[in-house]
Amino acid sequence: RLAKRDKPEKKDDGKIDKELIVTIDPKSGIDIEALARQLGAKIKGKIDGLDIYQLEFEDAEAADKALAQLEQNDGVASVDSNFTIQQPEQLSPVNLPAPPLNLRPSSADKDGIVVGLIDSSVQRNGSQVGDFLLPELSLAGTSANQPGQVSHGTSMAETILRGLSASLEGTQETSVKILPVDVYGQYDNTSTFDVARGVQAAIEGGADIISLSLGSDQPNSLLKSVIQAGTKEGVLFLAAAGNEPTGQPVYPAAQKEVIGVTALNRGGQRVASYANYGNFVEAAAPGVGVTVLNNQTFFGTGTSFSTAYTAGVAAGLGSTPGVPMSQVRDAITKNMRPPGTGP
Repeated sequence: RLAKRDKPEKKDDGKIDKELIVTIDPKSGIDIEALARQLGAKIKGKIDGLDIYQLEFEDAEAADKALAQLEQNDGVASVDSNFTIQQPEQLSPVNLPAPPLNLRPSSADKDGIVVGLIDSSVQRNGSQVGDFLLPELSLAGTSANQPGQVSHGTSMAETILRGLSASLEGTQETSVKILPVDVYGQYDNTSTFDVARGVQAAIEGGADIISLSLGSDQPNSLLKSVIQAGTKEGVLFLAAAGNEPTGQPVYPAAQKEVIGVTALNRGGQRVASYANYGNFVEAAAPGVGVTVLNNQTFFGTGTSFSTAYTAGVAAGLGSTPGVPMSQVRDAITKNMRPPGTGP
């Protein structure tokens, strides 16, 4: 069972009242430790190489006071609030056989597409995905993995491989690898800061595609800037549109650099009744998934699955030599657009 994260009280919008995310202008010469002491804060986290710091204050009032000071500091490039992001629900065990995963790792010694998976920990042992995994990057401490329950990250990894298999058109040998980045650890939520940290770690780890089966209704300039930087390096981003059909934007799916993905119904002709929609949604894919762990099949639904599946399709398309991710993006948004949209 996932633990409740011990963190400051937050408002209904998920804002963590006692935290601020500060980006320092590297030319300013600011000593972040001295600045934190001056503000009465402690440095809770940082994103290496980007001069981005997570500051924690005694209470919300102290954070608000520091915000006013930081906004007047010319050496501070930006200051943001931090927001929580809930981990999606666990999958349910079912007494059904799972379709075989007809993939095998390439025997050739060559570099292939790397899909960065920003999620919970991926279970290597007892699953069908172990041979396709790079070493996991754990950014939130010990995971909550249990041998009798498949993790959300494991189900997303297998769904990526199913999307990849569907796109390979006959050849079932692949050099595609998945880079798991655990941003939840043993907790039931993460934050926009840790997701941004995970995205940066995936980029530095060589990811060509990054799949984010998570989201928040709060835009965040920190996550936006990290994704923009990755896009400039040629990384393709996909994110879940959300499982509430509000028509309202969910981030980072609604960010223009990101392909927002929704879920299709069982027939594949319409968007699923539970799935979000809107102008920010550029692709749709099956919103169901089956995952095998220790010979037990688990079943789940949601835009998490459609996002991971689309990331797998993108990896298959990007495996063709000479095909840039910009071309992969065009193919996804043209051929997988939601029903009733586009020309």
